[in-house]
Amino acid sequence: MPFGTRSIPKTLYTMRINLQNITYGILGSLILIGIIIMYGVARASVFNLLYFLIGLSLTGIPLLIFWMRNKKDEENLQNNTLKLKKHLRDTGDQITVDLTKTSLKSNSWKTTEQRYSYRISMLNAIGGDSELNIKETNNNVTRITFATDYKGQSRIFDGETISKDRHTIQMLLEHHGRTKIYVDRTDPNHYFFDLDFLRN
Repeated sequence: MPFGTRSIPKTLYTMRINLQNITYGILGSLILIGIIIMYGVARASVFNLLYFLIGLSLTGIPLLIFWMRNKKDEENLQNNTLKLKKHLRDTGDQITVDLTKTSLKSNSWKTTEQRYSYRISMLNAIGGDSELNIKETNNNVTRITFATDYKGQSRIFDGETISKDRHTIQMLLEHHGRTKIYVDRTDPNHYFFDLDFLRN
């Protein structure tokens, strides 16, 4: 795999997951209660601003916590990835890769989504321009692999999946020429296939 992870005691990991699930369950319940309160206030014959603000707080604060937690998790993941890359660059075995001898596995598909609001879509449909309402997007992903001998054994190293089409990847590989794979000397399943140039 492109990156390995440091082992975490199973009991500690399970406790962490359970605590996270409990926390998310409580926050989700608060959001539901807040929505119910606001719905009740909206349906009441007399609008109660205090209850509405309470419902809004019960909904908004947990959503803010969810957003901040996700943002922190993304930052932690990015920082840990950078640390792993640096560690492998500094201490790992280096394998020089001729990028013209790599293999590519690619996939492509199309997705559609509504381009405009309901009102504009209706106007387009009435005018005979329904096709304008649909936005079609081409999606491409490509994974690069490299087969070589490492310490007397045949190995295939997989790179990260890149969100580019096969033709573009091939041109970039030919232009770049060579790169490195950095392999953990104690665990060859822990490595970094340096394809960062493809993300620029």
